[in-house]
Amino acid sequence: MMEWIQGFLGKHKRLAIFYEIWRSLPPYIGFTPPKKQYRQITMWSGTEMRGVGRVILACFTAPMRCEQDPGRLSAAAQSDLKLAIRAVRALSDFCLIVQYRSHTLPTIRYMSKCLQDFHRQRHIFGEFRASKADLKKAKGASKDLGTSQARQSTISNYFEVTARQKANEACADRQGRHDLMKEMLGQATFNYPKLHLLTHYAQQIVPFGSLLQYSTEITEALHKPLKDAYRRSNKVDATPQILDSYARESACKILELNLCAWGKELNLGADINKLVIGLEKQRQEPKVPHGCTVFGGRQQPQSLYPEILTVLEQILRIPNLVKKFREYMRLNGGTTGENTMAETGKYRSKYFNSVGIPVLKFQEEGVEEHHVRWTGGNELRNRGEGRADWVWVWHRAINVEANGKVDGRTIGSLQGLFRVQDKTDSFHKVAIVRLLRLKGSGRPHSEEGMIRMQLMDRERGFHVIRIADNEGMAHLIPLEKNRVWLVNNRIDFNTWNELYE
Repeated sequence: MMEWIQGFLGKHKRLAIFYEIWRSLPPYIGFTPPKKQYRQITMWSGTEMRGVGRVILACFTAPMRCEQDPGRLSAAAQSDLKLAIRAVRALSDFCLIVQYRSHTLPTIRYMSKCLQDFHRQRHIFGEFRASKADLKKAKGASKDLGTSQARQSTISNYFEVTARQKANEACADRQGRHDLMKEMLGQATFNYPKLHLLTHYAQQIVPFGSLLQYSTEITEALHKPLKDAYRRSNKVDATPQILDSYARESACKILELNLCAWGKELNLGADINKLVIGLEKQRQEPKVPHGCTVFGGRQQPQSLYPEILTVLEQILRIPNLVKKFREYMRLNGGTTGENTMAETGKYRSKYFNSVGIPVLKFQEEGVEEHHVRWTGGNELRNRGEGRADWVWVWHRAINVEANGKVDGRTIGSLQGLFRVQDKTDSFHKVAIVRLLRLKGSGRPHSEEGMIRMQLMDRERGFHVIRIADNEGMAHLIPLEKNRVWLVNNRIDFNTWNELYE
């Protein structure tokens, strides 16, 4: 499918925009943005391919819907675009549903419907699926038609025709050759094994369950210790060195397990007990209680980050930060009382560069942590562009804007994380976000089924909110750089099912 998409984008002169979007993809939990340009990637892992499936619909739609494009699409190109987006959406949705850990009859029916929709729209990629022989045959037929049209034009020259009639006839001939070539290339076969196997997925899920249990990545992962052992060898007589290294690692792991078990039953001494405690901490996964957000990362040096809100307002270049914090206190039951702006500006604060937001797992028990980061701008880092993640924000604490919302939520760019101490020595864990507003409808629309968000001015867009009002990461694809974004609702199953579908 990626080859078809590249061919379609190249035909409409949008390939450069696609590569630019590909290099600027934001991070997300479970998705690592590519570090290389698309053409530089020669081998894809299973994890990378699944990641591409979560972003490819938005990455394909954004260049074609880009508001600052190299040229306006014709009516015929617009019609082809709709078919292409529907085909990519159907196939990507099919792949996403297949990855469910558990299925019901409705999900299986929806999966089958997506595959049927793809086969109805797949002809739009026929010219990019065609082989060299098919392309040569189509070009030959177009050339023969051109020769026949030229012969007829020579005969028509014996009759009196105007220049306008000749131009219209030539335009009709060119369109006829184009339609013939497109029709012949569109007949390229899609009957090959990998695409045919998709038709059997729904049948296999009913008697045998989720297809994830047949993934080969588990056995492939067993090769990693052997490959690491080979890298540590001298590459001359590698086989015995690999076996020795692998056996040594296995023996060390068994010894660690034995030490942890013996430490619970025997008194092994202070040094051994200290070692056992360290091993047990490494084995334990970090647990985040549901509903509790936790600051993380390194606390910023106080010498670089002054602790007074009025000074922070100047350094961060956030308009009316003190005023917005007073509004936050009023909305959240803070004790501002008769405080003046100057007194509020003297509140002390400490900065952090990340926060862990617990989010319920999809089709699993427990929560996963969305590690959201804000690393500051050039004024604070002195080493290049900083990172400001997108987050879903609960709309409860913001009543000054009618910027629209999606089921009580909106999206904002994280602009700061800090803990403020007021005059009663109470601490407030807050975040500075720059909110976006909806562009158009708040429900998914168009062929891609996504919504658009656009930037507000700095004065109206910045808000101070509680850390608890952050509901996890969002994933946005730029339609117009630093102004309009497409909300990628395929990156997260919870967002896809609860908010959109």
